[in-house]
Amino acid sequence: MSAFTTRRSQAPWYRAALCGAHPELDWHSSEADQRRRCIQICQECPVATACLTEALATGDPWGVWGGMTAGQREHHAEQHGLPVPIVRPTHGTNTRYTKHHCRCAACRQAHTAAVRRQRARIRDAATTKWTSPAIEYSERNDQPRCSVAAAGVDAP
Repeated sequence: MSAFTTRRSQAPWYRAALCGAHPELDWHSSEADQRRRCIQICQECPVATACLTEALATGDPWGVWGGMTAGQREHHAEQHGLPVPIVRPTHGTNTRYTKHHCRCAACRQAHTAAVRRQRARIRDAATTKWTSPAIEYSERNDQPRCSVAAAGVDAP
């Protein structure tokens, strides 16, 4: 079950939505025939307005909601000063957690893992000792001369 289906099916108006009775339809399809059939069902749906309102409020950029395609919703949002639908990173990513403020369990888990990796890198960097190449002075002109002993290379 996708995040789209999960969120839609948890909405209070969803029980009365006609789309739930049509699992054979792909509400995210780019095929014209699928979109047309979905829009026809939405036109008869008693909760199409609530569905469209949710899609516009959340800025959902995918699929048919409330009888409108993503492009139609974007145009409607621009005309009415509503948030324009945006493509967000998938759930379960640190980017979704930090930049889009999603606090679902999958995004929190991804953020926790990312913070742990970052802390481990910092810890590793702090414990790794940096060694500089040996600097020797030439007896001839007191000019520093770098020599990298491990590589057996002398720098002028």
